[in-house]
Amino acid sequence: MEKNSSEIPSQQSGDTNWHRLRIPAMKAGLAMQIHKGTDSGVSRSIRNTGCWEQFETQLVLDWLKSGNTFVDVGANIGYYTLIATQRVGNQGQIYAFEPDPDNFQLLQANLMQGDLTSSRTSARDGVTLYQAALGDHQGTTRLYLNKSNRGDHQIYDNRSGRKSITVQLHHGDTVLAHLCCADLIKIDTQGAEYQVLSGLSNLIRRSLPRLALVLEFWPRALVRAGDSSQALCELLSQLKLEARLIDHVNHRLEPRSIRWLERWGNWSESPEGNEGFVNLWLTGAG
Repeated sequence: MEKNSSEIPSQQSGDTNWHRLRIPAMKAGLAMQIHKGTDSGVSRSIRNTGCWEQFETQLVLDWLKSGNTFVDVGANIGYYTLIATQRVGNQGQIYAFEPDPDNFQLLQANLMQGDLTSSRTSARDGVTLYQAALGDHQGTTRLYLNKSNRGDHQIYDNRSGRKSITVQLHHGDTVLAHLCCADLIKIDTQGAEYQVLSGLSNLIRRSLPRLALVLEFWPRALVRAGDSSQALCELLSQLKLEARLIDHVNHRLEPRSIRWLERWGNWSESPEGNEGFVNLWLTGAG
């Protein structure tokens, strides 16, 4: 998985597109393949800065320890999956889910540099990749693709003329039934968060209090996916989770009550609201 730093070009060369990661407290030489074409999200950030979501990255690195279990839902090209391997080591376990074929191909390339055809592949000891979405039932779903932001694929039609594909959908507690617990779960699924959380509720309950979750909270996307911010907040309460806002500007965690999230979500869903979203750091209450 790792290459000698002298073998890793910092710019696109031939059929490869390796870029070094520049993350404090991580070993030099770690690199990733990114999208060669247009991507205004993860790939562009890595190309320009060598990092994605600097403060969130540090939270993940600070939380994970050797031997931990990390579940990455909406893994994209594998940024968090890859850096997690540096923390959990060979004794840890990582499960990454990414439904988009192009993203998944880069995810596999970044973790294994091997066969890129399997939909479920052990990239290395303790790392398992699934070319699938995660939700509250087994089956298939439509994935609507954003050609300019490869991290903004959605399970609903926003009426903008996006191309869509059929992708595999796994029920979280079914596919991960063998896990006794998890230490960190990241869920970034552009509006499908309620369905993902519902499908993982048993794993979450048996993982507390050791578990932390990183969750995108985008009220209008939740509504478009057939859910609501209120439903998500009720589920957070049922799971006995406490929320802190991930402040990317000031690099700090700001406590937010579930009631505050409900009020903000209701406003965002109203005609006066906007398309705003926040990322949350969730841990067990008490």
